[in-house]
Amino acid sequence: MYQGGKIFYVDPTYRHGLVVDTVDLGLTNWEDATNICSNYRSGGYSDWRLPTKEDLNLLYKQKDTLGGFINYKYWSNEELPSKEDDDSAYYENFTNGTQGKAAQSDIYTVRAVRKF
Repeated sequence: MYQGGKIFYVDPTYRHGLVVDTVDLGLTNWEDATNICSNYRSGGYSDWRLPTKEDLNLLYKQKDTLGGFINYKYWSNEELPSKEDDDSAYYENFTNGTQGKAAQSDIYTVRAVRKF
């Protein structure tokens, strides 16, 4: 454990990076997922957020090492541009590593990340 979670990315300076929480925060729609992460307090930290699409891809590639992920879809913090779709956001499927878009009302898994 490091600063509230497990390290899954370190920048080239080796001084900053990202940690992921060790547990899922439930199954919910996208808006609630965003609120759950922004209000989440764990390990003495309050700056948790939903992962980006890129974060989720890194997490998927390390899911066996990091542990605790289920074979289901995880919400990202990224909505589709309003010109494309007003009510969709991106997710990553942890069964096969594919990314897609879904209605924000769909129910997917939530896992918080934070910078260090």
